[in-house]
Amino acid sequence: MHTKPTLTRAKKALVALTAALVAFLMVGLNAAHAEEFAPGYPKIGKSTEGAFGHKIDNGGYPLLTQMFSIQTSDNPKDRFQAYCIEMRVGMVFENPLKVGDWKDFPGDNNFKKDPKVRAKVAWIVQNSYPNVKDLAKLSNDSGAAAALTGNLTEKDAITGTQAAIWYLVDGLPFKGLRNGDGKHLDTTSPEYARVKALVDYLTGEKNVGLEPNAAPTIKINVPAGPVKAGDKVGPIRIESSQATAQLEKTDLPVVDASGKAVELDKVPTGKDLFINIPKDAKAGSLKLSAKVSGNVYVGKLLISASDKRAQTIIIGDNRKADANATAEIKWEAAPVATPSPSPSPSTPAPSTPAPSTPAPSTPAPAPSTSAPAPKPAPTPSAPKTRPGLPKTGA
Repeated sequence: MHTKPTLTRAKKALVALTAALVAFLMVGLNAAHAEEFAPGYPKIGKSTEGAFGHKIDNGGYPLLTQMFSIQTSDNPKDRFQAYCIEMRVGMVFENPLKVGDWKDFPGDNNFKKDPKVRAKVAWIVQNSYPNVKDLAKLSNDSGAAAALTGNLTEKDAITGTQAAIWYLVDGLPFKGLRNGDGKHLDTTSPEYARVKALVDYLTGEKNVGLEPNAAPTIKINVPAGPVKAGDKVGPIRIESSQATAQLEKTDLPVVDASGKAVELDKVPTGKDLFINIPKDAKAGSLKLSAKVSGNVYVGKLLISASDKRAQTIIIGDNRKADANATAEIKWEAAPVATPSPSPSPSTPAPSTPAPSTPAPSTPAPAPSTSAPAPKPAPTPSAPKTRPGLPKTGA
């Protein structure tokens, strides 16, 4: 519940609330590893260091947005800028810090409770100012360039980034700016339109979250089976901690599952890729080389190293690093089909007369020595009876 503070209390509240939310963002960090920091470093810089954004509305009162300076040595060049991730924890300036994991976060806000919030905050510090130093690019990515008045200014970018993190970790909605005397809520100025566009972009659907990694990783998986010319080789997968990879130009096009050629400088990781080997290709091989870039300590926390409870910092970019991977695909030439010989017309071979072999003669039957069988005596036929003659008895 908010009550109207006095002027002195309001100033104190502004300092405490503004000091609350540190999300580490790299701006020219020379020390590469946390282990390489000078004794007593890293630590929160002085209250006069850093950069300021616009004031935003906090329940009817102005709340100043600011990037804080993180020192990594006594060299003034060894600085990076940061936003806090604990709105209700005050800043202890020049306080020493130590590197920790997300599980080491000492707070109790949404960053502690919700893993999705942690991943989304890590994504913000990677994809906003000052990690993305090109404000024209950030304006185009966020849509702020179309928000009436063109590109984001540094103050706009600081304000939008801080407000987006506040919204996620402590539920503070972005309702408008309170510039000038802070008495009036600004929801119509070009500055408001640009900041609103950036907040919407950083907390919207494009923020898919980012998991912490000690360093970027990559590997290429290719089919292990036999390959021959004419085959569609795949699926080939580039697995990485990064969303896209750079693939060196190959002699054969790399395509996605639909057969569309992929952009070699933005090859999607974790997706099925394929290579078509021509049928007439001779036996050979194809080397695939891919690279990704990332940050060594992305998502790591910088926590108070003293007995003083102070803001916690989430590291966004303290050192760029590359990771490379190679793989090779070998294939055999397609077997050449041997055509069947067509039948040739037959030519009769010249006949060679075979020597005649006289057929064996069949011996004539030997003359019979047996006497001819006597002919039977003729049987006398009965006398015909003449009509008219009397019968006589013997």
